[in-house]
Amino acid sequence: NLVAQINTPLLERLSVTLLFQLAFTLVNLTEFIYRTEGFGCLSARVFFNQDGASIDMGHYKQRELSLRVNCEPLDWLIDSATQVCVALGKVLSAVKVLTLDLDVDGMPSDWENTLESMLWHELLLPFIGVKKLHIGSSLTLELSQALKSVAGGLVLQLLPELQELEVQLRIDHAKKAFSTFIETRESMGRPIHLLAPPIPHAEQEVASSPKPLRASAKPSPSPSPSRYKKSKKPK
Repeated sequence: NLVAQINTPLLERLSVTLLFQLAFTLVNLTEFIYRTEGFGCLSARVFFNQDGASIDMGHYKQRELSLRVNCEPLDWLIDSATQVCVALGKVLSAVKVLTLDLDVDGMPSDWENTLESMLWHELLLPFIGVKKLHIGSSLTLELSQALKSVAGGLVLQLLPELQELEVQLRIDHAKKAFSTFIETRESMGRPIHLLAPPIPHAEQEVASSPKPLRASAKPSPSPSPSRYKKSKKPK
């Protein structure tokens, strides 16, 4: 409500911290950002750690807008970040370069087994203008599985303008991990150029190590906050 009453056309930087909610309504904030002439959100970085998610936007080498969501566990966190990105869709539609990354320090050892591909699909949907996607080493295998499962009409809805995919893997491992997604896009007339820059040998081994099989008897993953009733609160 506060930002609906102010106008700062010369504003150069804005940092906002959002406390956890089951549903985010950011209409006023979105309009405030959109009408601020100084913001040019051509790049974005969505970063997750044990305490929350950071969504940083700006020019390619300058962060101008930063939003942080404090929440846990990870699936709730991704859902919250998705809600924020959807709310900021009008702003994020101008983003050309997107980075996704995660700090595994402090995360549960089985964090990968608690996530569904749909969570990543929903997070990526608002970025309709992205031409280059960079995936950090911690999320390489997780995102390769999520993108592999993209099918049907979602193929052209998910990052429709994507032209380059950069991952922290050796090029041969990268081609194998993302082959299904790349081939599917190419068959739809939307080819993607795969980039795999040189990385330290030790980091290659970690990033390319096989992902553990998911046990069939594992507990069901925590449901997304959006699927909880309003009276339900996280611990």
